[in-house]
Amino acid sequence: MILAWELRYGRRLQLTRRNTALPSFPQNGGTVEISDTLMLSDRAEAEIVFAPPPDQMPQVSLGAGRWIRTFAEAGDFLDYAEEQLRRHYLIIEELWHTYASKFDAGDQSKREVIGLIRHFVSHVECNHEKVVQFISARLPNAVVAGRSRPTVRFDRLSVEHRNFVGRCVPDSERIARELIELAIKDLPTIP
Repeated sequence: MILAWELRYGRRLQLTRRNTALPSFPQNGGTVEISDTLMLSDRAEAEIVFAPPPDQMPQVSLGAGRWIRTFAEAGDFLDYAEEQLRRHYLIIEELWHTYASKFDAGDQSKREVIGLIRHFVSHVECNHEKVVQFISARLPNAVVAGRSRPTVRFDRLSVEHRNFVGRCVPDSERIARELIELAIKDLPTIP
């Protein structure tokens, strides 16, 4: 159920256990009292509706755990588009070849762009020919001057660079989610 929620909301659910009271040791014998409090929070607001529980709770095969956790981990980096993109691309890279035929030509093209941008943000300097051509045409200030071979560099401190990368995060998130959902359907179900 937790994996299903993490996939649905793209955020990790974390359990933090904190002692709220130390054990009480009565002086004249008796029982020891220990209090623990369990708190779950993700800054969510909800309207409480009294209704019976659903017939089936959302569940996802544990075999999808690695993909879902990687996907949900991207939600930890809302201020860092390059980190979100890297995590989405881990999923895309692993599952794309199996499910590429399920995507239309537009998504095929977007996947290629996502791959180029992921290379751009994942290397101190990148001189891969396709990446350099793509980036230099769209983000000229990423070109590193004075190199014998054309090279580009991602500058995390540049608002222009972050915005450029951030524009492809919605597509990388959507494609990664769709790939996970396709892969889940192929996982064996346990009755």
